[in-house]
Amino acid sequence: MLYNPPPISSTNKSDDEEVNKSPSNYSVEVIKTYNDFKQLECIWNELLSDSPTDTYFMRWEWISNWWDIYAQSSDELNIIVVRDNDTIVCIAPFFTRKKYLFKFYPFKVLMFLGTQDTSQGDVCSVYSDLIYRTDNLDKDKLFGLVLEQVVNRIDCDKFYFSRVDVNSASIEYLLNTFNDRGLERYTKQVLFSPYINLPDNWDAYMQSISASMRYKIRREQRKFERNFKNISFRKTADHNGLSSDYATLVNLHQSWWGSRGVVGSFSDRNFHDFHKIMTRTMLDNDHLDLSFIENDGESLAAIYLIKYEGKIYYYQSGISEANRNVALGYIMHAYCIEDAIDSEFTEYDFLPDSDFNSYKTKYTKIYKDVEVVYFYNNRLLAIHEKSFRILRKLYKRLFRSKQNQTEDQSV
Repeated sequence: MLYNPPPISSTNKSDDEEVNKSPSNYSVEVIKTYNDFKQLECIWNELLSDSPTDTYFMRWEWISNWWDIYAQSSDELNIIVVRDNDTIVCIAPFFTRKKYLFKFYPFKVLMFLGTQDTSQGDVCSVYSDLIYRTDNLDKDKLFGLVLEQVVNRIDCDKFYFSRVDVNSASIEYLLNTFNDRGLERYTKQVLFSPYINLPDNWDAYMQSISASMRYKIRREQRKFERNFKNISFRKTADHNGLSSDYATLVNLHQSWWGSRGVVGSFSDRNFHDFHKIMTRTMLDNDHLDLSFIENDGESLAAIYLIKYEGKIYYYQSGISEANRNVALGYIMHAYCIEDAIDSEFTEYDFLPDSDFNSYKTKYTKIYKDVEVVYFYNNRLLAIHEKSFRILRKLYKRLFRSKQNQTEDQSV
C-alpha cells in the first residue's frame, strides 16, 4: 500500500499552483516550492518501482541531489502530480530555467529534472520520463492531464527533452501530441544506447559476439596475464575505502583524457561533487559497483557501474596512462560483464552514445533509440533561434573556407 502525502495546501498560492479537479476523480497539482518537493520523498521511489519507466536515473536520491547541486537561482520547480482520489498515480518531474537569447531576450525552457540543455557539467541523466502506475488506469487520460498542465498552465517558451527513450509509451504520447498541436519538433541529437541481454553463462555470451571480438578479448586477456604477475580485481566494499577509491577513479579518468588533450568530466566541480555524494548514497543502498584492476596494489583501471533492479549501467571509467600496450578497457568490461552474469543480472547497459561505430557496438548489436528533442511554445523565439543556427553554420563555413585558402597560399 503506497503512503501518499496529503495534497499540498493551496493557501496563498496562485491559480497555477492550486489543485485542479479533473474527470474520473483525478486531481492535478503543480509543485513549485522546495519544501513541497521534499514532501514527495516518501512516495517517489515506491511509485517508481511500480512504473514501467523505472530506471536508476529517475530515483529520488539522484533527482533531489541533482537539484541541490545544479539548480540555478532562476530555476523553478514545476513537478506535476496526479492523484486518483487520494492516491498519487503520476509524477512528471519538470522544472523551468530562465535563459537569454542574444543576452537581452529572456525565455523559459521546460526540462526534466536531472537534465540540462548544455553539455558543461552534465551528469548525463538518461531515460528521463513520467513516473506512473499502470494498474487499472487509462494511460492516455493520465498523459493527457500532464500535457494540459505543461502546455496551458506552466509558463515556458520551449520544451527540451534530453536523452529520452523515444519508444517509451509516455514519451511517445507527449512527442506525438506536441506534433498534433502544431508544435514543430526539432531533433538536436540522435543517440543509441547499446545494451546486452545477459545470458546464463559467460560461454554463451562469448558465442553471441563476433569471432573477431572473441579473439580480441582472449588475446588481450593473455597479454595482460603475461605482462602482469600479481593481478587482482576488487570492488569498493565499505565507506572506509570509498573516499580513496573515488579519488583513484577521478585521477585515472582525468589523466587518461588529459593525455589526449580532452578535459575530463570530473574537472567540473558540480559534476565531481554530485558523484562524490551519489557514490556514498549508492553504497548505502547497494547500488554502487566501483571496480578496480590492480597489479601489486597499483590501480591500473577503474570502472564506475550502477546496479539497479537486475541491470548494470556503465557510467564512467579511468585507465592508467602507463600501460598502453594492453587494452585495459576490454579487460575491464570483460571482467564486469562476466561478473554481472555470475551475479545473475539480466542486462548490461552501456548508456547512450552518438558514435554508431563506438567500441560499445562490439559487445552487442542491440540498442535503445534515444534522442534529444525540443519544441517551441513561442513562435518569435523559434524564428530567432532558427535564424541564429543558420547564421552560425554560415559563419563556420566561411571560417573554414578562409582557413583553407590561407593554408593553400602558404604551400
